Amino acid sequence: MCIRDRYDTCIKPILLYGAEVWAPYMLKFDKYLNRSNNPDILEELYEKLPAEKIQLKFLKMLLGLHKTSSNIAVRSELGIYPIVITALPLMIKYWLNMNMNPQDKLVFFTLNEGSENYNFFIKSFLNHIGFNHIFDNKSTSSISGTVLSIKRIMQSRYQSYIKKVMNNNESKLRTYNLFKQGYNQEKYLSLPLPKEDIRIFTKFRISSHNLEIESGRHSSKNKPKIDAKSRFCKICANNQIEDEQHFLITCQKYTNIREILFKHIENIDTRSSIRTMPINILFKYLMVNKDPNIMIPLIKHIKNCFNIRKAYLESIPSL
Repeated sequence: MCIRDRYDTCIKPILLYGAEVWAPYMLKFDKYLNRSNNPDILEELYEKLPAEKIQLKFLKMLLGLHKTSSNIAVRSELGIYPIVITALPLMIKYWLNMNMNPQDKLVFFTLNEGSENYNFFIKSFLNHIGFNHIFDNKSTSSISGTVLSIKRIMQSRYQSYIKKVMNNNESKLRTYNLFKQGYNQEKYLSLPLPKEDIRIFTKFRISSHNLEIESGRHSSKNKPKIDAKSRFCKICANNQIEDEQHFLITCQKYTNIREILFKHIENIDTRSSIRTMPINILFKYLMVNKDPNIMIPLIKHIKNCFNIRKAYLESIPSL
């Protein structure tokens, strides 16, 4: 069973249990109604809801990642949307079905019970996403069509949200933004490789590693934060910033094993001239490649590079 299947089978159904009932009230949880004109309110729900925190904790556990790993990148690698994007359309489906009942039925009366009732929350949500016409024409609306449209709009808004975050030059996802394509589970997660190899590659992709470009952004008692332009590689003496592209393509410490990888790729993909590609193009080529015959050696190469790096740094007491 792949990682995505484990989540869909074991966790998602539990998190969504009774969502039709509790989803309206989670909006109140984030003071949604007091700021319903705020276009970023759903962005806050992606991170703050208890169900989202449980989802993210499980996904990071499955991938073997630290709890501080990027929530956006973790979901994107698996092609999994926040729980709220599934829960709220379920809420609308349940509400539309309830409105099909005769008006003298008890279930119909419960929709308007109390000042902040079910209908009150539904209307606020529909207004927020531009579907206020559904509230006024609920008896004639297509249930399946409405639910599908709302889900697609929410997915589109979430993808716009993550693009906005990744386009921020200060974001730790600046490298991830260079190669991430689409919103599906990445193929490498299903490769027949040891879990540790997959974990290392995932950490490398989403910048959840200890290269200087990342470790330098953190400060401690004995180590101040290092300016991004001064996070130089300690493995080679070229005064180059140790980011993902340097680590994978240009660092001289890994020249010999990199040559083995490149020769292998040239034998597999005879149409691509990797030797003459600009560094940024070559980096993207390697990171988006879907050929298992290239991905597996690439993942093993990155693992070997990290092992070489670790051994070298441990051999220097001052570091």
